[in-house]
Parts: sequence; structure tokens; C-alpha cells
Amino acid sequence: MNKFVSLLANDVSIPLCPKPDYRIGVLVLESDHGIENELLQIVPANVRLHFIRMKDYSTDEGNPKLRQDSLSLAANMLNAIEDLDAVIYGCTSGELYFGYTEVKKRIQSSAPNIPVIATIDCLIKEIEISKTTEISILSPYETSLNNQLIDYLLQRNVSIKTLFEFPMANSRDMSLVNELFFEEFAYKHANDIDQLLFVPCNALSIVSAIPRMQRILQAKVITSSEIVMRYALAASGTPSLNAPNRLDSRSNTQDFRSKVYV
Repeated sequence: MNKFVSLLANDVSIPLCPKPDYRIGVLVLESDHGIENELLQIVPANVRLHFIRMKDYSTDEGNPKLRQDSLSLAANMLNAIEDLDAVIYGCTSGELYFGYTEVKKRIQSSAPNIPVIATIDCLIKEIEISKTTEISILSPYETSLNNQLIDYLLQRNVSIKTLFEFPMANSRDMSLVNELFFEEFAYKHANDIDQLLFVPCNALSIVSAIPRMQRILQAKVITSSEIVMRYALAASGTPSLNAPNRLDSRSNTQDFRSKVYV
């Protein structure tokens, strides 16, 4: 090296970008290959997402205490992020395993009073707000987990018309499912779905297919990643999702905030 130059010398200032208006933390399953891409497609430009991986975290086997400790450890890392407005728990099967109350308790033990957004809790709120009387489910989960999902919803007075399953054990493969699969499903089963189709699992890459599916089905389509993003924005006070031409505004975000979070 012949020369060392300090760019801070002679009162040179470094221009900074404006701070984001909102910050949302996202706790992600270690093996999830899809959720970041899904959320980044729809997050508004004035919102910064902070992703934290839950290490050694499994929702279907292994030591339950290890899973709880992994969730708590990931939640503790939220303390390094200043001024968070909400936290997304990005694991639908984990919410089924722990229950929303336990997930919320562990996250708020590290980030007190912060809104905790999780898929099934949001789905139940959405059903209540929209007065939906019956839903159908299109699921990549194994049958045992689908049964757990159905039991969880039935216990909360959610009526289920039909479960369509395409079991996939590998979350990497889930993230690679072509969106044409979902469009073809909609054409084949347009007469089988009346009000709402729920597609669980944050690992699926499906958000760009939602508008076409809704036009074909003439029914609302909710996915794990889309609904948590929408409710996290509502909890933060952000008016809407990005790319309204791709995700039609099925409900008013400010209306969600007044009915659910205040």
C-alpha cells in the first residue's frame, strides 16, 4: 500500500439515506427458503424488514425444550434492532405446535409490548372481520400436520369445507413450486371453493399467483406470508401493501388496525 486516505478528513460528510418509517422483525425457520422473497415482493419502500433465523428449530420432531430455547434465543436478538414496530413469527407449523399465546409470550419477553404477528391468529381475525362462514385449505403439509391444523381451527369455530393436500417434506422444494401449479389448481377446483382459500406454510413461493387465483376462483386467497405482512403493516400504522396491481386490496388496512390492534 502506497497511500492511506481518510475520507473523513477535511470535514467531508457522508450522505445518509433517510431512516425507514417503520421497522418489522421477522423470525424465520432455519430451513425456510421462501419467506424472505415473498415478503420483499410486497413490503412498502418505507418499511425495513429485519430477518432472524431460528437455529436448530424444528416443529415436528426432536426436543421440545430445544425448540422453545431456539425461539427465545432468536427473540433475544431483536434487542439489537432499534425502534421495531412489530414482529412477524414466520412459521405457521410452529404456531400450531406452540400456540399463539406461547409464541407471543416468548417474543414479548425480549421485546415487551411489541405487536406479535402470526399466521393462524391473523387468519382467525380475518375470518371474524370478513364474516366468512366457511374456508377451504390447500396445504403442502403432511397429513398429520394437516390434521393438527384442522383441529386447531375447528376448536376456534372455523368451519372447513375441503382440505386439498400436496404433501412435501422438504421446505427447499416448497419454495420451488412453480406458481403455475397454483393457477392450474384454481382452474380445476373453481367450483369447489366458495368464500376463502387458505394456503399455509411460509416457505411457499405463491404471493405473485394470488391475484390470478382470486380472479379464477372468485374467492379470497390468503397465504401465510401475505397475511402476516398485511397485519404487521396494520399494526405498524402503514397504510397498505406494495404493488397494489399484484395484490388487490381485499380489506382496508386502517380498518384492521382499528378493529384488531387498538
